[in-house]
Amino acid sequence: IINYALNAPVASVLLEIIDISGRVVRRYTSEEKIEPARDEGQVPRWWIRPPDPPGKTAGMHRIAWDLHYAPPKAASYSYPIAATPGNTPRVPSGPRAMPGGYTVRLRAGGETLTHPLRLRMDPRIKTTPSALDQQFKLSMRLYDAINRLFDLGDSARPLHGQLLQLYAAVQGADAAPTA
Repeated sequence: IINYALNAPVASVLLEIIDISGRVVRRYTSEEKIEPARDEGQVPRWWIRPPDPPGKTAGMHRIAWDLHYAPPKAASYSYPIAATPGNTPRVPSGPRAMPGGYTVRLRAGGETLTHPLRLRMDPRIKTTPSALDQQFKLSMRLYDAINRLFDLGDSARPLHGQLLQLYAAVQGADAAPTA
């Protein structure tokens, strides 16, 4: 949960999570347009996590980062059958962020503020750091390839779809990836 306060209303708010290498992991903006998922009409409305862009009014605001990178580029998104009432996110989601150091950057009202953020491993998780790192690196390779293929257009759509399926399998795994 990231809390911030504004002394006065602003035209827009941009909040970014940045990893130790300087890569923007996740970006939230008050101007973000949320496209409906392709099966939004086929799932109960009470399943769906409503959009929650950063507030730009005076006062306290809160953003809940789901600890994932931005979703990969896809022609359409859907919802999983494993629903949580009022909190079912669209899929595919981005890779899970690794434990470690991050920076939160807030831009609002002509000012930029930064603050360090430390993610810690859930102590209940028994996966070794090396296995977690291996899964993350594989996820990121697939994630970057999916985004590059999407940008190539229609000619790359079949391979793009196959990589999305492989990516879903890696993201859903609870064991170290196989060779």
